[in-house]
Amino acid sequence: MISPVSYFAGGFGYGLGGLNNIGIGAPQTFPNTSPGTPVRCHRLITDCSPTTAGSENDLVFNSFQLDDQDIMLTIGAGLQCPASITFPDSVINPTLDFIANRDSNVNVQMDNLGRVPDVIDALAGFRASVNGASPNQGVEGSTLEGVQDVGTGRLLALGSNAGVGVQNATYSGTPLSARDLALFHLCVSSESPVLQILTVQLDDYDFITGGTIPGDFCSHDNPAFSFRGAIATKSTTITVALGGVGLPVVPAAGTMSAGIACRAV
Repeated sequence: MISPVSYFAGGFGYGLGGLNNIGIGAPQTFPNTSPGTPVRCHRLITDCSPTTAGSENDLVFNSFQLDDQDIMLTIGAGLQCPASITFPDSVINPTLDFIANRDSNVNVQMDNLGRVPDVIDALAGFRASVNGASPNQGVEGSTLEGVQDVGTGRLLALGSNAGVGVQNATYSGTPLSARDLALFHLCVSSESPVLQILTVQLDDYDFITGGTIPGDFCSHDNPAFSFRGAIATKSTTITVALGGVGLPVVPAAGTMSAGIACRAV
């Protein structure tokens, strides 16, 4: 998912602004939704400032849309995806490559799964480029064609859980996508340092054998696991089960979320 020509793309930024004091279960949408100049958005970069150590894992995406196109897809209604996929130190952040025109509505909404009274401040922006860019003329030195191009990079939300006593969660469903998806990196985010991944399946085909793997095996800064482009259609059941298998894994709020960096094909 990481572009081999990444240093030849980009060059400019498209800022979404910041969110202050995202409360638990009180989603907010970034204030800036449209670019001043048409740009191709390569990657969304998000960052946050939590008030409690470790609670950056509580930040999730509620939705991510380009006009009426879903850039964040789901396997069921109302599901969430770890925001850590797009953190600055993420090595699994998908290349999106959609065009945002001057009047496009780029809607990115975040929520906080966390611990009372924790709040999180968040920031976001896109690595972007324009056609025929001159390094001396800035982002408005050239423009893109005024066509709608939704790119291929996607996030697939598998779900989230939060609350005192949450220890196990199973996320299972079929992609709500009009196009088939090539799946790459599974991202699991949790406050618990000893969360385990119990099951990863496409239909009845297993991607874990012989036991469980650590939750950090699939963290945003560790590309150890990948589906390697396995194709998921609208009828493919994706299943990810998380838990503790009897270990004392549950912190005060027991939050966990999961998502997949993928590409529409």
